[in-house]
Amino acid sequence: MPEWTPKALAMRASELFAELNPIGKAWRFWRSDPKMLAAFRDVIAACAADKADPELYVQAQVDTMGRMAVAKGFKTLKPGCFRGENADARFARWLERKNGKRGSLTRHRDAEKLFELRLAAAQVFGEAYIAGGASMAEATEAAREVLHGWVPENLTPHERWTSLAAGCDCISVGLSDCVCAPDSWTWPAARMFVARVTAHDTRSQEPVAPDGWEELGSFL
Repeated sequence: MPEWTPKALAMRASELFAELNPIGKAWRFWRSDPKMLAAFRDVIAACAADKADPELYVQAQVDTMGRMAVAKGFKTLKPGCFRGENADARFARWLERKNGKRGSLTRHRDAEKLFELRLAAAQVFGEAYIAGGASMAEATEAAREVLHGWVPENLTPHERWTSLAAGCDCISVGLSDCVCAPDSWTWPAARMFVARVTAHDTRSQEPVAPDGWEELGSFL
């Protein structure tokens, strides 16, 4: 089971919520919202005590409270949806529906291994293509050394971000925390934009607005 941090779990929860196509982009700020991070910190601690999977736990909350929120037109979820007094009961009911019984709270080892390999391959690709200057073919081949048959077109939003973050941080540690990318970003745009930003001033560590990406993307 991967080591979850509040920020990483917030990113995963926001990815799951985004797949429900909510109105607006408020969910993007979960990974920097102190109250949200505190809720995810509690989730990780509670799951560690119960030997449960934090990712499954937040998936249960998004599948229940998230779907309800989107149906009502809400743009985001509140911290209590993830660690409120009814969250444990929702998780238990969700597991029962998924498994037909309470069952195991841990994921199958093969699925976890594949998940870790996909993230590792995405990181290798990002470092090679965005930071290393490799061609798409060369970076893809490097990723395939980690996971056979890997292709950049089949990545989830979380894997794409993992790849982008790896490339950014390979150039300048912590740079990924200063980048806000639009949903429609492309690999060539990412490499060109990161090169432009780091050439301008990698020491300022100022947040980079999505406008630059959109402007750059229009020339592709």
